[in-house]
Amino acid sequence: MTITPRTPLHFIPEEHGLSSILLKKIDAIALDGIQQGAYPGCQIVVLRNGHIMYDKAFGTYAGKGSPRVESTDIYDLASLSKTTGTLLAIMKLYDKGRFSLTDKISDYLPFLQRTDKKDITIQEILLHQSGLPSWIPFYQEVIDKDSYDGRLFSARRMRNICYGLVRLHGRIRILSLKKNISRLSGPGIIPFKSVIVYG
Repeated sequence: MTITPRTPLHFIPEEHGLSSILLKKIDAIALDGIQQGAYPGCQIVVLRNGHIMYDKAFGTYAGKGSPRVESTDIYDLASLSKTTGTLLAIMKLYDKGRFSLTDKISDYLPFLQRTDKKDITIQEILLHQSGLPSWIPFYQEVIDKDSYDGRLFSARRMRNICYGLVRLHGRIRILSLKKNISRLSGPGIIPFKSVIVYG
């Protein structure tokens, strides 16, 4: 066997405090999501202490007939602050016992206590089951419809322009968690993520 710089690194999960048996269960979850139509394909990577414990690709880009997802694919990662910052900080605070998943978000954000949002739990926010809207179209408030004629946006695609869906997916839900982190962590979310999460 020849080892080159391109040879994938393999580590034993148990040597890093993880379970190979549990990691194998990811396969069934990923495949079930494809079968249920939640997504056409995905790549899942689990790292521990900077080492890849699990790296597998499933399904296709856009369903039947489209290319298969490969571990070498390059992704346009958008809206990452929720998963690489806020969510990691929430996980760290949970590990430290600073809150329970069944805690009401209004316990940490008093301005919600006299609203119809007072009973929403942190778990419901994390599972996208809080009932909070995914986004608010604030841009509509700054458009002066009397300042232009016709359509503001073109309905046809133009060549040489990369199109993507611009969404604030879950932004409102995550903003409430971000405020929660600031209250629980003490130094504020930026120092907390810099020191505790990213070391």
